[in-house]
Amino acid sequence: MAIPEQAKRLTIGEARIINHGENLAILSIGTMLETCKEVITILAKNRGVNATLVDARFAKPLDTKMINKLCTLIRPCLLWKRVHQEGLQHRSFNIL
Repeated sequence: MAIPEQAKRLTIGEARIINHGENLAILSIGTMLETCKEVITILAKNRGVNATLVDARFAKPLDTKMINKLCTLIRPCLLWKRVHQEGLQHRSFNIL
């Protein structure tokens, strides 16, 4: 990921759209953005799926306005996150 020349202040709880698509919405939380970018590339190439990718950035607070908007416009929505539990890390996703 390229580092911007000038720092930009992040608004806590505000998501940003990385890629616009029509078939599926994927919400990335935390450090999963690069993995999600790979996933949408693979989906487009192998399955013809045009996915919207949203960088939700933070697990708390979630940008509920963005999530509600996506869930009304695009079905299904995936929430992709890295879960830390009792010293273990694993990836998890939820279908909204």
